[in-house]
Amino acid sequence: KNLLLLAKVENRQFQDVQELYLFEIVENSITEIEDFITDKNIEIKAELSDNPKLKSNQALAEILISNLLLNAVRYSESGGAVTVKSTNNKLIISNNGSQALDKTALFDRFKKISSESKGSGLGLAIVNEICNNNGWQIEYEFENNQHRFILKF
Repeated sequence: KNLLLLAKVENRQFQDVQELYLFEIVENSITEIEDFITDKNIEIKAELSDNPKLKSNQALAEILISNLLLNAVRYSESGGAVTVKSTNNKLIISNNGSQALDKTALFDRFKKISSESKGSGLGLAIVNEICNNNGWQIEYEFENNQHRFILKF
């Protein structure tokens, strides 16, 4: 299912572009994974100071934010925290971690962050392709034991 989605995004088959507000997408994505957040005892800290209006296919924007949030929760230690911050047409999603990820292959297909992962290894490849499709940028950095995914609109 994810591989088919990735192929459709690459082939630009999502033409229904509309104006969307970032806050709504973030709030809906958090609500969507609320059970997972609760099960892992993760605290979500939202610092949303900038609410950019985005032009995108709604389903793709939701998948993008949901994938980033889901990964942050999935790879946080139980009882940890995920921070979602928006400022200056950027969205930064961060979570705790003990070591940096391999930047060179992070957004490649079938690349799993951890051998213990139950995912398909396509989530970040889908994120990257949705960004390419919309003219956005996605970056990763690791500093002070924090993984940060920075989405620039």
